[in-house]
Amino acid sequence: MNGGLFLGSAALGAAGDIMIFRWAKGGPSGWLPAGVALSALGLMLMGVAFRRSTASFTVCVLLLVAVHVLIDVLWDVGFSGARLSTLEWAGVACAALSVVLLHFGNDRVE
Repeated sequence: MNGGLFLGSAALGAAGDIMIFRWAKGGPSGWLPAGVALSALGLMLMGVAFRRSTASFTVCVLLLVAVHVLIDVLWDVGFSGARLSTLEWAGVACAALSVVLLHFGNDRVE
């Protein structure tokens, strides 16, 4: 499925999100174009991953979203000191579970 391409795309997108967020909260002005550039690179890598993948669209997108959200959550909790509510943690767990269930529910050999 070219998982590395999808993981790289998700990581670039998450890094772009973080830089744009930091700029929006008063960070240096250079963080906005850097964040946009990282996000654009992530989207281009996602396009390459889609082109090369034999997995279903749903599995690919869910993997991207789950990894992207996981990176954002880890950054927010680990570096920003955010505290997620029980309901928010339940959402993170559901995202992770959805990737697992879709992976094991895929009966095609890739």
